[in-house]
Amino acid sequence: MPRALTGYLRTFTGFSRNAKLFLLTSVAFGAAISLYWIDFNLYLESIGVNNETIGWLMAFSQLAGVLIALPASILSDRFGRRKLMACGMALVAVALLAFLPGDRALLFLGVAALGAGSQIVYVVQIPFIAANTEPHQRNEYFSIWQAIGTTTALVAALAGGALAPAAAKALGLHGAAAPYHVLLAGVSVLAILALGTVYLLRSDPPVIAHAGEAVRSRFGLFISDRGLFLHLLLPGFITSLGAGQLIPFLNVFVKGKFGLDLTALNAV
Repeated sequence: MPRALTGYLRTFTGFSRNAKLFLLTSVAFGAAISLYWIDFNLYLESIGVNNETIGWLMAFSQLAGVLIALPASILSDRFGRRKLMACGMALVAVALLAFLPGDRALLFLGVAALGAGSQIVYVVQIPFIAANTEPHQRNEYFSIWQAIGTTTALVAALAGGALAPAAAKALGLHGAAAPYHVLLAGVSVLAILALGTVYLLRSDPPVIAHAGEAVRSRFGLFISDRGLFLHLLLPGFITSLGAGQLIPFLNVFVKGKFGLDLTALNAV
């Protein structure tokens, strides 16, 4: 094998224990979140929640994520990324169980907890990866991480769509919401499994800011190049404007337009 290719492939190995275990964490948590985004609105529809209320629930969830993002970043510097990830995944697991009764007040509390919990995980996971990989490993690690995430979402969607209706039938559960009750319970189990894998990770030390950074910090942020910072923010902001209008109701639209059941919709 050519030396250059051998050296390139070697960068895919030699990851730290934390980096390897985090891939396992990403599988469990990624499966939970992907199933939530695919099927939660359909569950709401099945228990009689109208589209306007669904829109408010989604907005409330996103607002909770916005409000928690910066505090999560600050707290992760103080207490470590691992602890914050554990808190976020615990919130997600509890939120999913809160959805099962179908009570409106619990739904709003649940989406707020899930929005906050998932955002905490998203905020700290990339800094955690950066802290547990060497600079020359990161391109390869992130490519593996993204590939695993995409594969996990695909497998979770197919498995969830096929197994939930079958499990509901086997358990003697009836009604339009029955498969979604099974699905949400399973997703909560996945979130709890992800929480368990976090405890296998070694604790990462808190980040201690340099004195100069602490003086110039605003809202817990230190931005050395504001122009670059804005250039990084703008594409995500524009993309999110479109995604925010499309994603929350795409599953509801496809189901209503083509009359698909849960299994077929998840396959799509």
